Amino acid sequence: RSREEAKNLSKIQHKNVVSYIGVGEYKKNVAIGMALIVGQSYDDYLQRHGPLPWKAAGEDMRQVMEGMKAVHQLSILHRDLKPSNLMRKANGDMIIVDFGLSKSSTSAITTAVGTLVGTPAYASPEQLHGKAPTAASDVFAIGIILYEALTNRLPF
Repeated sequence: RSREEAKNLSKIQHKNVVSYIGVGEYKKNVAIGMALIVGQSYDDYLQRHGPLPWKAAGEDMRQVMEGMKAVHQLSILHRDLKPSNLMRKANGDMIIVDFGLSKSSTSAITTAVGTLVGTPAYASPEQLHGKAPTAASDVFAIGIILYEALTNRLPF
C-alpha cells in the first residue's frame, strides 16, 4: 500500500494536495517524503473553532473539492477523506493528506468485495453496503465533513 500511495501521490500536483517529494526503501520498509505543512489538522481546527460560519466552512470545502477534482481527473480515489486527513494552514489554505488508502483505476492492488475501506463515519452508503467506492464516495465524505464543520457533530 505504501508503494501505491507513493505512486498515486507522484502523479498529483495541486495546491490543495500534499506535495510528493520522493520515496525510499530500506529492508522492505517504505518511506514517503512529502512537503512539510505548517498548520493543523482540520479535526483539531474544528475542535478549537467549530461550529464554523457557513461561508468559512464552504470556502474550506471548496478548496478540498478543487484538490479532489485534480485527484479524480487522474482516476485516483482517496477513499478515506475525513477531518484528520485534511490540514489547514494559518492562511486558510486547505491541504489533502494521507493517501494511504488511495487507489488508482490502473492499480493491481485489490480490495476484497464487501470489505469497507476507510472510516465508517465518513463512508458513503454504497461503501457501507459492501460496494466499491467511486469518486462520488469521496464527494459524499466531503459532505459529511462540511456538515461536521457547520454543526460540530456527525450527521449519523
